[in-house]
Amino acid sequence: MFPRAWTYIKNFRFQSVFFKYVRLILCIIIVPILLINVCVFFIYSQINEKDTASSHLQTLAQSMNAANLVFQEVDNLRRSITGNPTVLRVLSNETGTSPMEDLQSFAFSLAETVSTHPYLQSVYVYNYATNYCHASKNSAFFPMFYDPGFLEQKNDSKVSEIGIWNREVPAFGGAASVSVLTVRSPIYIHDQLAGLFIINLSLQELTNLIAPIETDETLLLVDENGQVLFSSSVDYIGKMFADTYLPAAKVQGNTSFSFCRQNGSYISCLSDTNNRRQCYLYTPVSSGKASSMLGLSALLFIVISVLGSLILSFLITTKFYQSLIRLIQAVQFPDTAEPGADSSSGASDYNEFTYITDNIAKITDKNKEFEKKLMEQLEKLKKSQSIALQTQMNPHFLFNTLQAVNLMTIGTFKEDNKITQIVALLADLLHYMLDTKTILVPLEQEIELTEKYLKIQNIKYCDQFMIHWDIAENTAKCRVIKLILQPIVENAILHGILPAKRPGNIWISSKRTKELLYLTIEDDGAGIPDAQLHEYQKYLGDSTIRESEHLGLTNTHQRIQLIFGKEYGLTLKKGSAGGTKVELKMPVTELAKET
Repeated sequence: MFPRAWTYIKNFRFQSVFFKYVRLILCIIIVPILLINVCVFFIYSQINEKDTASSHLQTLAQSMNAANLVFQEVDNLRRSITGNPTVLRVLSNETGTSPMEDLQSFAFSLAETVSTHPYLQSVYVYNYATNYCHASKNSAFFPMFYDPGFLEQKNDSKVSEIGIWNREVPAFGGAASVSVLTVRSPIYIHDQLAGLFIINLSLQELTNLIAPIETDETLLLVDENGQVLFSSSVDYIGKMFADTYLPAAKVQGNTSFSFCRQNGSYISCLSDTNNRRQCYLYTPVSSGKASSMLGLSALLFIVISVLGSLILSFLITTKFYQSLIRLIQAVQFPDTAEPGADSSSGASDYNEFTYITDNIAKITDKNKEFEKKLMEQLEKLKKSQSIALQTQMNPHFLFNTLQAVNLMTIGTFKEDNKITQIVALLADLLHYMLDTKTILVPLEQEIELTEKYLKIQNIKYCDQFMIHWDIAENTAKCRVIKLILQPIVENAILHGILPAKRPGNIWISSKRTKELLYLTIEDDGAGIPDAQLHEYQKYLGDSTIRESEHLGLTNTHQRIQLIFGKEYGLTLKKGSAGGTKVELKMPVTELAKET
């Protein structure tokens, strides 16, 4: 079946039913899969968004707690240092004890503070009076101090304010620099700026503590003034939040947590009303592995559906072609199709294709029958043509012979007599019969011909019958078939009057309605027995052309039906006077076209 199916597929190419099934099945399979993928992706996005919001809230809460703890410790440290009596004595040169002891105690205090806080990189106290920087390690005078950046990178006009910024602190002894978050706070004595307190927080330790997030995420800690206290991206530290050009989360209602999706990112914000800080977290929407897996799954589903639909369409087409090929063969080779061959195999196998195949076979059988009947009709036509040629040749010969006989008779008897009358009438009849220009003639012309024929018969049979005419005036101009009366009248004489062996009568009448013309020929002769009448009526319904004594009635009936239709013709029955009655029915055609 496959090679045969593939042959038709190659013949019809992309117009083949195979490719139509491919397109149909692709639509049936792929469209639902795409819709399912869209729905799954939408539902997943909603779930993922809720999970992301929950994850953001948890992360921000942890980060906020860690940041509050760190900044609380930094603030406590700042307060303890700036309010420490030793620090104040060192900065004011009030030496209640030995200055060296104060300095050693102060240096030990700074070093101990750094060692107990892992996120502290270093702590400085700068003395404006002596230009000396006391550090947790490596204290020195300016500008010999190893880290002068806490003054150089910040405008001195703002040293009276607490400042926060990120910078690189050079390591002592030539080691690599360290990224720190510097918090600088002024120290006042009697309302006079006496020094600065500097805390350097390790950004690496702060990030691990406050922002344990993914590398593509961004976390910001903003104070009440809008300044970024901390960020996982060091470029934002110390800037105003408005200068970062990052979108703010849209707060909905009075809740302290807000979550939204803007510009391809999930944005969340957690507000700490006690410390007046806000923590922001930014996560790109496309960062999740699940989204990539979902897209890959959708693509994989589409590829599988395409391959599956191709295979399925081929299997369906192969099954479909089993019926289709039988149908095509029934069209190409109708002689091999047998009606009922498919339906006989069982009701389960009988479908539209087998129904079409059966009907093609039935139509083929009918065509064969029509062809057979047509051949029979052709044979009849050939036979009628032969008879017509024969009857056409005989009258010509007889007409010419009769004219010669008539001239010889007149020449012999030197006067008109019955022989010359018969010959003249017969010549007129033959001349009328040989005129083939017209098929339909006026009834009055047909009556005139019939009268000539009856004169010949009266001379021949010594006035053995009488003719009674009853022709309606409104029928004289009606067109009738040529030689429609003569065969019927001849049949009445030969089979009615003469067998009775007594004088008889023949009645010929006509009448018409609005659309029909009726001609009646009745005799009071011997009549027809019932069995023979039934046989004659059977002959009238037979389309076979006969060459017998009954040719007149049958051929007249067939001529009427051939010209006017099957609803017209000849009716044969017993007459009221004991003889036979013949009635002809034709349509009224006064102005019928001649053919």
